[in-house]
Amino acid sequence: MKNMIDDPTRVPAGVVTYRRISGLTLIEVLVALIVLSVGVLGLAGLQITSLQYSQSSYERSIAVMQANDLVERLWAGLCDPDADFFDDGNVNVDEDPIDAIKDAWENDHTGLPNWDATLDDDSSPMIQLTISWDSRVDDDETESFEHYFRLPRIDC
Repeated sequence: MKNMIDDPTRVPAGVVTYRRISGLTLIEVLVALIVLSVGVLGLAGLQITSLQYSQSSYERSIAVMQANDLVERLWAGLCDPDADFFDDGNVNVDEDPIDAIKDAWENDHTGLPNWDATLDDDSSPMIQLTISWDSRVDDDETESFEHYFRLPRIDC
């Protein structure tokens, strides 16, 4: 009978052999790296999209604040003794007082890039205010915001 120590095919119990150490091959590491990089690129794309929507929301918020500011200025101008906003009982947006208030309002606001505002009273008694601007997210896109309001006929 052979001695167990002399037989290289038999390992005695409790002896650890270091012949077959298992580990990762280079291909497995490369595949794991590719999977990880695809995941990181996906997260980067989500972050960019999130920033774009955040910028668009910020611009729309500025447009809403500008619209509310104009409406408040027009309401405050109703009691101006020199202003005559009404023509035959309806508001006329082409009257001088409204133009003067709108011009002052346009000069006070610079938050949106290349913005423009129009007042339209075709849908009397409602007045339509449209604010349009160039989007900072997409250079070829123009965004707009429409706000409808009415000016009451009051005696001051």
